[in-house]
Amino acid sequence: MLDVNEIFDEVLAFWFGDSLESPDAVDVRKESWFTQSDSFDRSIRDRFGSLPDRGLAGEFERWRGEPRPALALVLILDQFPRNLYRGSRRSYEFDSKACEIALRSIEAGFDQRLHPLEASFLYLPLEHSEDLLLQERSVQLFQKLIPRAPVALRPTFERFTEFAIRHREVIRRFGRFPHRNAVLGRRSSREELAYLESGGETFGTADAEQAVVEFFFSPGSRYSYLAASQIPQLESDTGCRVHWRPVRGTDIRSFRGRDPFQGEPVSGQYEWPYRQHDAESWARYYGIPFREPPSRDLDFQLLARAAESANRMGAVAAYGWHLSSAVYGSDEWPLDLRLCVRIAEEVGLPTGDFTSLIRDPGTDRRLAATAREAHERGAFGVPTFFLGAEMFWGNDRIVLLRHALSESRTNS
Repeated sequence: MLDVNEIFDEVLAFWFGDSLESPDAVDVRKESWFTQSDSFDRSIRDRFGSLPDRGLAGEFERWRGEPRPALALVLILDQFPRNLYRGSRRSYEFDSKACEIALRSIEAGFDQRLHPLEASFLYLPLEHSEDLLLQERSVQLFQKLIPRAPVALRPTFERFTEFAIRHREVIRRFGRFPHRNAVLGRRSSREELAYLESGGETFGTADAEQAVVEFFFSPGSRYSYLAASQIPQLESDTGCRVHWRPVRGTDIRSFRGRDPFQGEPVSGQYEWPYRQHDAESWARYYGIPFREPPSRDLDFQLLARAAESANRMGAVAAYGWHLSSAVYGSDEWPLDLRLCVRIAEEVGLPTGDFTSLIRDPGTDRRLAATAREAHERGAFGVPTFFLGAEMFWGNDRIVLLRHALSESRTNS
């Protein structure tokens, strides 16, 4: 893992390449910046996948004081989530902080000390805002940037300004971006629906976009294991991308104020013999191994922290599946820290960094925050899938999730 003081240089070098020195290189870079590219998204995920959450948590606050580090932080919070979480509400979760840092940087005059191309990315959080005053300011800033740009790049900066104006006009008309409504769980007005159906602005992020399914799972949950086994086929058959989100099921149940696993079972479905038989039946149906751990006294806290640590390092899908498989699909025992670290090594994670994150209190805070989000969106257990605002609980609801994905493709 890079030292904190090295990360901003890596981010800027990756993002801009040689475009600051060579106008000819800008056209090539624009293809990566402003059009969907699976390979570019994958590069960000592999190299920088943990940075937006770390930035949101305040790990890079010291960067605010200088122009280029502040710019790197804005890129991490404003641009990277749009690559990492395409089609998901998470792509917008970092916008508020990105905008706050961008505004402070502009007030400090950092944009005047940056290359015009760098400054344009300092302005983008304002363009992404649903606040009309910030949209007006975005247009003004982009207009003032044109004469600062190298002559060869002025048509590009005029195009940037045109896009800023188009964003502003949508906010002026609707007060929000209608194409975000579905993924954010907002009800569209008739006017908004008519606008979108008639080809209204989506800025390349709506209907043609790959559907993203959020998968809230616990590696200590037998039904999460069963559901996870079906994800590769789901992605292959429907073209969706599944975003794995580790959570502690106990946290979700505590937010609800009751736990069906505490005390006498509230119904037969919560009795252990039935759950074991049911899981074995599903595993046979899926054609995957299933073995109950030798003891039900699993360290659920450790397993969740391990999955979240892998999430922070950008490898949650591979790690989550291998860990769940070790719990319910193998004879591995004990399920302790050594096993968690060994699995991290098997999926290519640096074990020292991984172990440090397991012990980091921030990992527990992130798990709790994810559980609260899941609860506030209506989840009451794991596994839970979300397609936009629509929730699907349990591995047996994957058939309904498939149907919803098929309908969304048909309707688009």
